[in-house]
Amino acid sequence: MERRPSGVRATTNTSRKCPECQHTSAENRKTQAKFVCVECGFSAHADFVAAVNVKEAGLALLACSQPSPEARASCQEPTEATRVQSCA
Repeated sequence: MERRPSGVRATTNTSRKCPECQHTSAENRKTQAKFVCVECGFSAHADFVAAVNVKEAGLALLACSQPSPEARASCQEPTEATRVQSCA
């Protein structure tokens, strides 16, 4: 079994997922090098598509990891209704 650092996820379907419409299908890979989305028609080199999807997954992972409790608290959904008071 492969060991990964905590928080690192395996990337699956990176060259099968359309970066435009998010549709994932084996049929999107017409050849080893060619990607054509069967839903929206987006086409590009499969390595480019995989790179875009890996980048997006990495950015999403970074956006969800906070370095401190203060940052973690600022990313939480509100637990109670808050009132905004206007300045008079």
